[in-house]
Amino acid sequence: MAKKRKYVKRKITTELIVNEVTKIRRKNNNCWMKILALAVKAKPRQAKKILRDITDNDRLVTKWMSRL
Repeated sequence: MAKKRKYVKRKITTELIVNEVTKIRRKNNNCWMKILALAVKAKPRQAKKILRDITDNDRLVTKWMSRL
């Protein structure tokens, strides 16, 4: 006879949310780096322009986040 698992209901805290987002972003960043490597090999000029745009947008996000 199989034992039933007891599920513990975890309280959703800020720390829990940050930890989960960190795990997801870590995986996602790894995927982004693989795409970046392929793009730079295939079309270096176009990849550089796209990366410049991404960097500009990141700066805007950082600016807005600093206002929190």
